[in-house]
Amino acid sequence: MDLEKSEVLLENGPIEIESDDPLASIDFAIPVPPLPIPHEGVYALELHSCDEIIGILRITANRHPEETDDEEQDEEEGDDHE
Repeated sequence: MDLEKSEVLLENGPIEIESDDPLASIDFAIPVPPLPIPHEGVYALELHSCDEIIGILRITANRHPEETDDEEQDEEEGDDHE
């Protein structure tokens, strides 16, 4: 989820998990495709069960300084050729 725009970017599921013991802890893995990150900002991976959020992971996406420097250099080189 893009928290800046309150927009769902990716959905996966539903996945059924069964247990005879309602108090048991269950380990499981969910395959996640590459995450769409359209801009810098804060994103959330949310785990829902029966329309309730039961887990959340926040991710902050920042541009790597080297990438920013490379882009600025490309823009400067582009200006010289005009």
